[in-house]
Amino acid sequence: MNPRFRKPIRILLRTIVVLTTLLLIGVVCLWGLRTRLLTSLAKDYLEELGIEDPQLTVTDLQTNSLSVGKLKIAFDGSELAANNIVVSFSLSELLKSNRIQEARIDGATFTLQLPEQSAGATGEQAEPPTLAELAKLLDLSSFYPLPFQSIQISDSSLTLKQGDISIPLSLEANATATSPQSLDFHALLAQAENSLQLQAKLASPTLTQASVSLELENPISLLDQYLPSWKDEVPELTTINSGPLSLQALLKQQESADPTLDLSFEISELDFEYDEIFGTLPLLTATTYFTDFTRIPILLEFSPNRLIRDTLDVTPRQEIALDVNIKDLSVVEIQTRFPIVWTYDSDLVSAHSDIELSYQLDVDEDPLRALISNTKFTVSDFELAPFTISASGSTSKINFQTSLLELSTSTPAFIHGGRGNVLIPEATDEAISVSFAGKLHPEPLVIKESRAIMPSSDLNVETQVFDTHTDIQLTLAAIPSSPLLSIPDVATLQGVLNLSVNLQTQSDSDTLSGNAIFDASNISIQSKFVSGTGISLQTKLDFLDLDSTRLSLIDLSDEQALTEILLQVAAQVDWQASQLTTPDFNAQWSGGSFSLNPENNQLLLSSYVGAGILELDQIRLDQVYIENEHRGTLTQLTGRSQASTMLDGINLQIDSQHRINAPLTNLSLSGEYTLVPVSIVHSDLPGRFKPELAGLSVSADIHANGTFRASSENADGSLSLKVRKGTISYPASQVKAGGLTIDIELASIAKVDSGDASSSIHIEDIEAGDLRSIQADSQFRIHRGETLSIDSANVSLFGGQAKLGSTQIPLNGSDFKGSLELHSFDLAQIASYIDIFDGQMQGKVSGYLPFRLRSGNFELLRGDLRLPDGTLASLKYNTTGLLTDNSPKPEKSSLSDRLLKFLKVNPDLAAEQALGDITITTFETELFPEDDPKTPIRIRLEGVAHSGVGDIPVVIDTQVRGSLSELYNFLIRLNSL
Repeated sequence: MNPRFRKPIRILLRTIVVLTTLLLIGVVCLWGLRTRLLTSLAKDYLEELGIEDPQLTVTDLQTNSLSVGKLKIAFDGSELAANNIVVSFSLSELLKSNRIQEARIDGATFTLQLPEQSAGATGEQAEPPTLAELAKLLDLSSFYPLPFQSIQISDSSLTLKQGDISIPLSLEANATATSPQSLDFHALLAQAENSLQLQAKLASPTLTQASVSLELENPISLLDQYLPSWKDEVPELTTINSGPLSLQALLKQQESADPTLDLSFEISELDFEYDEIFGTLPLLTATTYFTDFTRIPILLEFSPNRLIRDTLDVTPRQEIALDVNIKDLSVVEIQTRFPIVWTYDSDLVSAHSDIELSYQLDVDEDPLRALISNTKFTVSDFELAPFTISASGSTSKINFQTSLLELSTSTPAFIHGGRGNVLIPEATDEAISVSFAGKLHPEPLVIKESRAIMPSSDLNVETQVFDTHTDIQLTLAAIPSSPLLSIPDVATLQGVLNLSVNLQTQSDSDTLSGNAIFDASNISIQSKFVSGTGISLQTKLDFLDLDSTRLSLIDLSDEQALTEILLQVAAQVDWQASQLTTPDFNAQWSGGSFSLNPENNQLLLSSYVGAGILELDQIRLDQVYIENEHRGTLTQLTGRSQASTMLDGINLQIDSQHRINAPLTNLSLSGEYTLVPVSIVHSDLPGRFKPELAGLSVSADIHANGTFRASSENADGSLSLKVRKGTISYPASQVKAGGLTIDIELASIAKVDSGDASSSIHIEDIEAGDLRSIQADSQFRIHRGETLSIDSANVSLFGGQAKLGSTQIPLNGSDFKGSLELHSFDLAQIASYIDIFDGQMQGKVSGYLPFRLRSGNFELLRGDLRLPDGTLASLKYNTTGLLTDNSPKPEKSSLSDRLLKFLKVNPDLAAEQALGDITITTFETELFPEDDPKTPIRIRLEGVAHSGVGDIPVVIDTQVRGSLSELYNFLIRLNSL
């Protein structure tokens, strides 16, 4: 070695040794102070990141590991605290790529302060994020290469805070970098039996898969515990309970494909009550799979055991599937996958309905659109043909319209052009309003092969729904341009027709109150059977607190239950007509009313019917009035009735008092009636009822009364008829009867039976032609409408009496026989009726006169009159000229003639004298001889004729014709009485 270089080299070596020694001393010093220096450097680094007052203590630093014994940092209210953090690394790799091998965190506590919810934030709504933007949040490319191989968090906790709410969760997490540009992440957050798992696989450049799995054992109790005010956001929610909730979400992005999100939601044993909606769902699931937030399709499925709102019920255990689409996070569309089966009010209404609904969240005006398709719709026993309801509006106002509404099997009527709206005010104390209007078009009805055209009507329904009650008003008005009824060649009905129904239902009960009003005015009828003008009908029904459930289940035969319902009802019916004509009668005016009212816990029923200038065939009634009033219950009603009429100036009035028992189950009626005494003067009414009696006039004072009874099987009554001061005049047959007194007693009107009572007729004076009789009396009874039983009958005739003994006369016209007993007939009076008799007779005769009815013909049989034994009669007759008529004498007289002339005896004169004065010793009169019907009387008398020559025995036979025919007619009429 060159000596010149030895010294410099020696100095250099010494310098190197010194420097190396100093470096080693420095390294040793730094190694001893390594934890303090690293702690200080880490604090400075954290402060540069904006973390104030970080607390950090490095407890150990080795060439391949780092331990942090205490760490506490806070940022914007959030906090991280840990007592044991161990980081392992390879020094060469750390120096080369700033990448550690593993970080283990044990017993860490994370406190995350969540931002407060914004109250009433204003401004334009932000555009919804896209899945690509969400995927970018998981993009770790800015951190590549990843500065670690794995990070483990164990036995740690995470506390979420928002205001006064604090939710503690246990935390286990593991992040593994499978390469510097890929990461597998798994985290488990748990609280008792509730858990949230987060998993992700992240790789560069666009390989992303992140999933979330949420399992809650009792989500409702968690809400109640950590967010007790959540029910304030749903004020109508009364109760809600549920079983476990499960939520699964998976976000994927592969290479250049669009990211996708797969989401499923499941909750079991959901039981809730919301705004009178009651639901029990064993399982509710929702699934979705989408690539863009502009369209999120969701399938919502559940099978309710119970889904009811008030009386609206979805069929239990029916699977319901709803396709829900969310567009641009601003439009929600809901569509049923298959019809929902629901019922209303104990199957009063049932339907199968498909629903299509959309709601625009970012639109203030009419954001709602809906279409309801009813494939099956049944009201009571009537099924409607399929129809649709389309609706639009908002949460405060919905407008809707229906397609054609008609029955599926037959179409007696359909509603066309149905439109309506629903108004929902913001103020809870205001009513929800629902209105509907449409045109009701009845289809023609076939009546006896004729098509009956019914009126079209305007239908309007208004509903007000309050918290405590609901008001409903329905009006139906016939369109004036169309007839109310038109049956070709049968009938036409025109006029104005209106129906109004007002109904109020209570929210906390099933009671109904309101009224129904029916008004038909200015009605005219033209038909073959009836015609009329100026007809009007008004009805009103008021009801208060009727129990609709009880009303639907009531047995109409239950008189007590029906009475209790009717005590809550008031009804009024009024009708009038200017002209009413049928083939049987014609009324120039008529009217009436009926009312039902509760009074003192009883029913009060009143009715009135009146008519004027009423013509029934030949009878004209100037006025007719019928009034009724009943009170009581349907078990028993007591009442009165009054019927009156003006008949040809005669006031007739019948009053009754009666009782009605069990009208619904076992109807029976009983009571008493009275005909108010009436006087008839020279009335020709009999001839109007029976034309063959035309000209017959009657006068009398009449009074009647009786009882009546009726049931569902039969009806009957009694009659007590009294006629006083009666007079009958029948000029056509020269019959007149005066002083007529009649007492008719019937124990049974239906059977026409007198029972034990006896009826009677008394006539003071009878004139039949030139035959006159007085003091006619009869006592009789009627047996079951079959037999007229005459106990006795007599009449004063020809100065004596004719008597009829007990006689049974069949009322059906069968043959019968009878006999009149004739007592003490005055011959002088009999002779006065013989037209050809010119003289006088003195004496009394008695006899009998039989009669019969044969083959419908009344016949007087052969009878007789005789002088009573030991009595005489006399006959004086004007015989002058009877034999001495100055007729020419024969020119040559006979021997006898000459002898009589010698004796001065005129035989003709003597015979005339003898015939003109006879004492009758035997008088026999044959009445109505059978061998000569035209001769009413055949007379044979024997006696002594007195003449100037001497007494001469005589026998006279004669036949009487002429005016005695009136006797025959009189006897016939006497029999008819």
